[in-house]
Amino acid sequence: MNIGWMRFIDYWVGRPICLALSLYQAVRLRLPKLGANGSSPDKVLFIKLFGIGSIILSYPAVKAFKERYPETEIYYLTFKQNAEILDILGMVKPENIITIGSGSILTILSDSIKALLRVRRERIPVTIDLEFFSRFTAVFSYLTGATRRIGFYNYHTEGLSRGTIVNVPVSYNHTKHTSEVFMHLVGAIGVKEGPLEIPHVKTGYNLHPDIAAYKKLIIFNMSSSELISLRSWPVESFSELATKVLDEYPDAALVFTGTHKERPLVERAIRAIDRPDEARRIFDLAGRTTLRELIGLFDRADALVTIDSGTAHMASLTNVRIIDLFGPETPALYGPLSKNATNVYQKLPCQPCISVFNGKHSHCIDNICMQKITADAVLAIIRLEFGEGRGGLMVASRSGGNVQE
Repeated sequence: MNIGWMRFIDYWVGRPICLALSLYQAVRLRLPKLGANGSSPDKVLFIKLFGIGSIILSYPAVKAFKERYPETEIYYLTFKQNAEILDILGMVKPENIITIGSGSILTILSDSIKALLRVRRERIPVTIDLEFFSRFTAVFSYLTGATRRIGFYNYHTEGLSRGTIVNVPVSYNHTKHTSEVFMHLVGAIGVKEGPLEIPHVKTGYNLHPDIAAYKKLIIFNMSSSELISLRSWPVESFSELATKVLDEYPDAALVFTGTHKERPLVERAIRAIDRPDEARRIFDLAGRTTLRELIGLFDRADALVTIDSGTAHMASLTNVRIIDLFGPETPALYGPLSKNATNVYQKLPCQPCISVFNGKHSHCIDNICMQKITADAVLAIIRLEFGEGRGGLMVASRSGGNVQE
């Protein structure tokens, strides 16, 4: 289902539903809050529908919860396309991953009813809503019958109200990294903040002999996501960078990745590479790998140049050097949790233009923040990652580093 329609329905349908449920709750008898005496909940449901990257960033909070309440049975609700990453991370038992399809409004409604009935049968007393002010997930949490419903609350922030159906409200701190604000949510149920670390995952991947024949493997990821298309780096910039890398690293293979829908874009970028004699060193794997295979591929690679997306966070589960290109969002909130990540960010006056406060829906129609990132600047970072000098760049540490020309 189109993300624009999801936003529209969540706003115009979700708001009156949240208001109605808030009024209903105000007049009904208030139930005692579970855990008020420090007792451990027997079951908990985490909810994060959107974003593989955000699910990976929720790992430290889920891990900290497990350590605080080792006997609690953990469930996780997400869209079907995200279930595989939960299984790879081992965050939840496979049978406790509850999914909703996102293909159409009818699919979402029917799967949501099935998921709701499943949760009610499980009699889960605590829900932790990791979505940022989504009315849909707030209503879902309320309808589960959970006694404690933990989620972000708008307080005095105009336009983000979900009513009072979130009965354990947590303030959203827009100055903290996303993994930290997820930690604040579990803190509301007595969990002490743990380290913001994610595991190193080994999924395995057999490189094609033609790729394995080269000493270096550099991956270009062109996938941004339908959610925020403004993240895209120009095709011409990818082609220019690829041409320069082929010239500078004769022992390197270049692999392009992306989704099946982005294959035409990848093919266009490869056609524009001005080195026909080096075509044997260029490989197109867009839409040809599963999530497990993609993570295994990253684990075999030397460097990844990627648009800010879930791909960068999947790569952070390995030791690959990540060069993450940020535009409409900021690495201060969404930088990968990897010591090997270098975040490229222009710091223009208009950045970031999307946030929780505008529903991640920007007015921008010309992403100059991405266009201003030059192929030469990224090449200089690749040299830096391979220990070949700083190339005149200033590097400031965050996860691996934020780079500014």
